[in-house]
Amino acid sequence: MSHVIDELRLEVENMGESSEESKLLIQGLNFFDKNDFINSINYANKILKIDSKNINAYKLKGRSLQESCKFKEAINIYDKLLKLAPNDENTFLYKSLCLLQMGDFKLAIKHFKKILEIKPNEINALENLGIAYANLKDFANAITYFDKALEIDNDKLSVWLNKGVCYLNFEIVYEGLKCLNHALSLDPENLFAIKNKTMVLLELGRFEELISWADELLRINPNSDEALLIKANAYKGLHDYIEHIKYCTKLLELHPNLSDVWQNKSNSLLHLNRFDEALFCLDKAIQYELKSINKLKLIFLRWNLLFFKKINKNFI
Repeated sequence: MSHVIDELRLEVENMGESSEESKLLIQGLNFFDKNDFINSINYANKILKIDSKNINAYKLKGRSLQESCKFKEAINIYDKLLKLAPNDENTFLYKSLCLLQMGDFKLAIKHFKKILEIKPNEINALENLGIAYANLKDFANAITYFDKALEIDNDKLSVWLNKGVCYLNFEIVYEGLKCLNHALSLDPENLFAIKNKTMVLLELGRFEELISWADELLRINPNSDEALLIKANAYKGLHDYIEHIKYCTKLLELHPNLSDVWQNKSNSLLHLNRFDEALFCLDKAIQYELKSINKLKLIFLRWNLLFFKKINKNFI
């Protein structure tokens, strides 16, 4: 959402550059567009030195502080704004979002509900109420507010994504998958939806389908580490050890210090009776493992592997 900044741009267009305040506001907005929030705040402060009650300067400063994750400072600015313009719905909405971002979910809920008392169809308030309730693990209310938001706009991508993740967090997997599929019908290249869908497919053991979605990730981003890991896990699930080794190797070429990937590669090599290579990979896993308890487990596995190799050699 960028209601406040869009309003400011429109106001600047209407004002032109006739005053010193409007010139400073244009410069501040330009810095905001570049995510240079330090300078956008500086320009808002310059305006406030000229006019201590300049509403546009407070709006720019509040949004800049919020984008900088300085939520308490932003709320302080929004409170000043609400004294100057008590009926500004967007200011109240952004204050409510600050509370949500700070993790004060109960207070955020109270603020979003106040917005709905004034404007019952405020879709952003409905969606964020769903997010707040989801964070409080109140599944029923979360879904209720997501559904209310979708009644207003059934094509709002973020609501479908949030509703899908909510279902997944409460382990209602198939409903979550339906929501993610709907999100992908709206935006077929949405990485958030694709990544979450692949996690669901892995959990459901739908490995062939998982591979096709990993390929979609690679099409969007040929260097996607996640896609390589997904494909490795999918082939592992299919017991296709050669392909599993192939994608572990590709991943390790990019990130050679991944102990768990070295161990998984070792396991697949062991399934193919390639003992020396399996031992090499297990040694790498031990080398890169940071946790001492896991390192001890790997050392124990290495001892078992050597013993198994000796028995197998004697048997042959």
